[in-house]
Amino acid sequence: MGMLFNTPATIDIITKLNARYDGKTARGGDIVHHQKIATHGGGKARDVAAALALTPDDAKQSIATKPTTNWNQWLDFLDLHDNAKDVGKKCSETVGNAIVSALTIDNKYVIEFYAVPDCNSTGFISVDCTTVNIPSGPVLCITAYTMTFDRHKNQAH
Repeated sequence: MGMLFNTPATIDIITKLNARYDGKTARGGDIVHHQKIATHGGGKARDVAAALALTPDDAKQSIATKPTTNWNQWLDFLDLHDNAKDVGKKCSETVGNAIVSALTIDNKYVIEFYAVPDCNSTGFISVDCTTVNIPSGPVLCITAYTMTFDRHKNQAH
């Protein structure tokens, strides 16, 4: 697991994502959910996260931070914004395509998620999906270069 954000909600969701795709459990059944993003050009990231129980644990969080609300709004940003690193696709579409491709090759494919703050970005978010070959097998690294959530909210309006 790697990330630079360290809010409790971010740590919680990155931990859940990396645990789900740790390569130990077959996740071929997830393909149908991720295809909703990959084939429909976005607009479904929030639904996929909910269907796969990939949401922050509100019970561990301060009520003031509203992690599930913030998480859902951030997922909406994935659906709304073009990906500078994958021209012609929304950010959520890039992620959906990469996950579907990986799980189609091997339903125990290891996928690692990273959140990297991009405070100098002129856009809201971009996503890079790169496969790295290591001795134990390939790993799909999904890196979201994103502004902090409060900056997203301020610039979205």
